[in-house]
Amino acid sequence: MKGQCVLKPSSGDEIKIPYVKERGEVRLLSSAPGRFPKLPPPRAYGALVLPDEIEGCPVTTLGRNTLCVCLKLVSITLPKGLRNIDGCPPYDHYRCGHAFRECDHLTEILVDAENPWFTSKDGVLYSKDGKTLLVVPPGYPKRDFVVPEGVTKIGAYAFCECCGICDSVTFPESLQEIGDSAFLECRPKRAYFKGGVPKGYEARVSGLFSERHYSEAYAAGWEAFMAQEKAYEQRLRDLREEE
Repeated sequence: MKGQCVLKPSSGDEIKIPYVKERGEVRLLSSAPGRFPKLPPPRAYGALVLPDEIEGCPVTTLGRNTLCVCLKLVSITLPKGLRNIDGCPPYDHYRCGHAFRECDHLTEILVDAENPWFTSKDGVLYSKDGKTLLVVPPGYPKRDFVVPEGVTKIGAYAFCECCGICDSVTFPESLQEIGDSAFLECRPKRAYFKGGVPKGYEARVSGLFSERHYSEAYAAGWEAFMAQEKAYEQRLRDLREEE
């Protein structure tokens, strides 16, 4: 069953979001198919609270680009029953950043305290156990960001379009994994690694930051990796010249 819900932010225009009701659950869909909607975006401002239920059924899924036209929202609160974001399979919350793309003024993503899958800290979205950083809102107001100790994963597109974070990102010693395109359209100048770059992610990180700082124990290993990369690139150049 398909329908359309009308949501009222704290100020500005109403937002009309289509949804599908299946098997007793509600899935919110994109309010503007395609990245660039044909219709002008609603002038929705301030805070938006997503409903816990629609027609008596829990809202469980926030689809890709559901809020992509809500350019001037500054806060959004996710309901207690929400468990899927951006069309990810149930309980796979490792790729959520797309759902909030182009929400340029969004400074915080809040979560109902009863939600068992997500939590929010300082306006940033994490998995409930706090081990996966899922989404930093695109309008995050500070120029520096510190990933909390205990975070082991940074989700794909987690810092997508966070242009305001332009000075530095500090990574904890606990970090083990960095998702695809985690810093798409976000280019901080400096990276501080309290431990080291997670194994297997060295090449991905090497092109992201103008300056990279590491713990003394890790620095020697990183320098050895970069020397190996430069030697490999030089070998490729030599082979092309021989041809």
